[in-house]
Amino acid sequence: MTTHEQDATTARRRPGINRRTLMRTGAHAAWTVPTVQLVTQSPAMAASGAAAVNVTATNSGWTGADTAAARFAVTTIVSNVNTQSTVDLKVTYTLPAGVTAVATAPAGWTVESGNGSNVIVLDKIDPQLGAGASTGPFVVTFDPVDTAVGNSILVNLTASPGGAGTPGSTTTTVAASPPVLSIQSPPVSWIANGQASRTMDLSAEVIQNTGFQLTAGLKVVISWSAAPLPAALPNVDTAAPGWTASLTGPREVTFTADSQLGRNQTLGFDAKIRLQGNGNPGSYSLQMVVSATNATSVTTTVTG
Repeated sequence: MTTHEQDATTARRRPGINRRTLMRTGAHAAWTVPTVQLVTQSPAMAASGAAAVNVTATNSGWTGADTAAARFAVTTIVSNVNTQSTVDLKVTYTLPAGVTAVATAPAGWTVESGNGSNVIVLDKIDPQLGAGASTGPFVVTFDPVDTAVGNSILVNLTASPGGAGTPGSTTTTVAASPPVLSIQSPPVSWIANGQASRTMDLSAEVIQNTGFQLTAGLKVVISWSAAPLPAALPNVDTAAPGWTASLTGPREVTFTADSQLGRNQTLGFDAKIRLQGNGNPGSYSLQMVVSATNATSVTTTVTG
């Protein structure tokens, strides 16, 4: 057998190195076994400890809008995201400053404090909210009390679990219904001013807003046709304070309010308009238009 054939035979008989690895360090050699590492994933841990609550809110708008009985409702859901139960769950509803309301609590809740103010607190009647539980949607109805609301009502909600728990908060915005104007049809009397003129006195009128928004640009326009009433004289007057009068046409006088009307508020209007001449006017017809820039105008006719 040649030397080459001997080397090949020896190589075939030599066992392979598979699980052990020969490590050489300097002049020394050592056998090592590969290390196998087992990795296990820890399960996700749920939040633990005192109750922590989340709160969500939507509003279902107004019922009875544009009337004195109008009210709005807020739908609320409170969830407990921790492992311990709430101990004294409350939800506080905060309305804008100057907006007061009376709340009606749903089943399972009671109004603890604040009815007739702008901060109303509801207290949950036992049982409390357990770990991971939700109240489900509950509806709280608010009846605003004689107030100027503006264009919308921002409701701030804070849910408090009690004890060492963590509160949650949110907001919802309720669009306010526009002003709704009305006027009582006034009686008219005449005051003679000698031969040159006479005064038309529209007394004891009352203008009212039964909507929720504050009026803007409130005014009253009084006009009449050419016959039988003559044109008005420039020195228009009004006996009621809070109005500014101006002659806006030969037979048209505009009264602009110095202040505006909130919900269910009224404003007196006692106009005196001086006309040319002093004869008997006979039968006549006046038109009164009450308007605001954010309300539908109201027209009434005064005859005599």
